[in-house]
Amino acid sequence: MHEEIEIDYSRRSVTDSGEAQRLANIAPLAHRAAQDVLVAAEKVIHKKGFLSTEKSRITNLVKALYKVHFALDEDGFPVAGEQNIGRARMFAFFNRFARAYPNWQAEYALLNRVIPNMYEEEAVTPAPAPRQSVESTPRVSHSVDEPTNAEQSDAKAIILCPNCQCRMRVPIGMRIRITCRDCGNQFIQEINQA
Repeated sequence: MHEEIEIDYSRRSVTDSGEAQRLANIAPLAHRAAQDVLVAAEKVIHKKGFLSTEKSRITNLVKALYKVHFALDEDGFPVAGEQNIGRARMFAFFNRFARAYPNWQAEYALLNRVIPNMYEEEAVTPAPAPRQSVESTPRVSHSVDEPTNAEQSDAKAIILCPNCQCRMRVPIGMRIRITCRDCGNQFIQEINQA
């Protein structure tokens, strides 16, 4: 089973109505929900949406993907002999969807990056390499524990967001709740002196 959506750039960009109808018959709820996923992915890529933020567009995309996940369960979309059933089912479905609707190549490329993050605990492949971007300072919601001493409160460590691999500087010697500025992911991190 492929662990990504196959994007065939050489194919014609015309909808295969026969494949689309077969897929709609096999998984009608997921077929409809997947159309919403493509629209949400397009909004993320092209930064569309009146007064929307990148965080809200990504959140809407993830919500739409979860709707497809649950629709595939309800439709009983088949995936044979896979250990990571959720992830395998999503990729199997979107591979068929991409064959039916090949003209959404950029959106499928985005989904290849987003879907694995939905199934992190199931992942069998290594995490993607850290992004080559400028370090961002995380928003610290509140301190869960006080710093161990005054010297450690001034020291900083660099951590990676578990969701998007964004590099962030955080205080050493504290247990804090962090919100990633890039993807909005919230997590609690305890940084001890290295």
